[in-house]
Amino acid sequence: MKSVTPIVFVFHWRVWFTAAAGIHTQSQAVGSQNSHELSELLSNNASIVLPSDPTWDNIVARGSYPRIAPGYQLAVEVATEADVATIVTYANDHDIDFLAVAGGHGETTTLNRLQDGIQINLRKLNSVTVNDDDTVTVGGGTLQQELVNQLYEHGKRAVTGLCECVSVIGPLLGSGHSFLQSQHGFSVDNIVSANIVLANGTTTSASATTNPDLFWALRGAGQNFGIVTSFTLKTYPITSTYSTYTFTFSRSQIDAVFSLVNEIDSPPSARDPKFFLNAWLIRPSADDDPIFSYSLAYEGSTYDLAIRAAPFLALNPITTALVTNITYKEIHQALGFGAEIFACGKNMNQAISGVGLPRWNIPALHSTYELFCSLTADSRFANSAVLLENYGIVGVLGVDAKSTAVPPEERERPILTSAVIHYEGDEQRTRREAAEWLGRLTDALYEGVEEDRHAYVNYANGNESVEEMYGREEWRVEKLRGLKAEWDPRNKFRFYNPIV
Repeated sequence: MKSVTPIVFVFHWRVWFTAAAGIHTQSQAVGSQNSHELSELLSNNASIVLPSDPTWDNIVARGSYPRIAPGYQLAVEVATEADVATIVTYANDHDIDFLAVAGGHGETTTLNRLQDGIQINLRKLNSVTVNDDDTVTVGGGTLQQELVNQLYEHGKRAVTGLCECVSVIGPLLGSGHSFLQSQHGFSVDNIVSANIVLANGTTTSASATTNPDLFWALRGAGQNFGIVTSFTLKTYPITSTYSTYTFTFSRSQIDAVFSLVNEIDSPPSARDPKFFLNAWLIRPSADDDPIFSYSLAYEGSTYDLAIRAAPFLALNPITTALVTNITYKEIHQALGFGAEIFACGKNMNQAISGVGLPRWNIPALHSTYELFCSLTADSRFANSAVLLENYGIVGVLGVDAKSTAVPPEERERPILTSAVIHYEGDEQRTRREAAEWLGRLTDALYEGVEEDRHAYVNYANGNESVEEMYGREEWRVEKLRGLKAEWDPRNKFRFYNPIV
């Protein structure tokens, strides 16, 4: 049996955050004069787009607009790394704020602090070069689908994020969860080197041997330190296909399902790294009660998946679907993370807040379910969801937590979950209520958790503390702030979940 049609229910929902950068100086409007001056400085293939241009709406569109709406007076589609450096230098000289954008799916409210700025659009930097040493060099504007497809032609893969429509570099800078993390670590654990435009407009590189402190900071807090124009990743051979089981479960089955998932991750280090789980809480229609759509996936034989799926089948799910012989090129679409899914669209007003948990708390899930019923009973929020991810952390735990800026909480907690609020329009009452619902659902997911709260920085909503996003170890926060003072003393990169 072979199919790569996105799974029912799941395919509507997936949000990944992308990287962004900005400067904080006295802002001034950017007009046609600035456009003319910049055009004289940029490469021939760079393009300047003004609000009066017919392509403007497409250039500035975001997945979370209008809830998240950085203010631009012009956008530049850069064609070279030198273009990026030129814009940063020009912005410094003219006290203009800027923001670098690739996939346009960043959803933190801190992005709204940018107004009257320049968008540095990286999409033309979408190159992929497969190297002879089991690495690949990737342009800073490359989307995940572009990298996956080109590597697949060489029988290779790299550890990227999940959703095909987001940039490769965006999720990576904040660690980057993925299907492959239990085998090879987070996306950021696989970066070999990066080329960066710094806050002063100069270019440099970072690796384990060149600017190692900057390299440390880029891997987990990279949005605070520069604009990555290209980078090199490790690659791995593709050795097998995937099989997936997808079940639907009702509220009455919460205790049994999530107790079983807790058993699978007891301890997380014992789980087969080729086995991963993903689920959504959704309301299929206004006439239906919310259900859990739960997917199990295994890289390898269908027999191995069947062994792991047997306990779930024993719970008598409402529906069951098995898909086999899925290639790596197809797995993202097959699990509902393809480039054409609903959540890959623009202007969707999506709001999310990443919750890292050490285990599922069953009473908390019942509380979450009750709140979700009330939320989605309101037609304005009927297309919302709750994301419940368990991708495994064997490979993640194999990386020394001190070797990158990724906080240990991110590595040690096997669960990543969040409410995903969606609504249409820009009515202020609806926006306010959406934020309130997000807060209530976030609180419910944390219910009964004794550990301090931890938010995945790529899913952060913008109201979290530095420690909640970047770690609570005193030495780690002090090191980040010290490196920030060294590499960005004027705090120019401050628009994406800033550390200062």
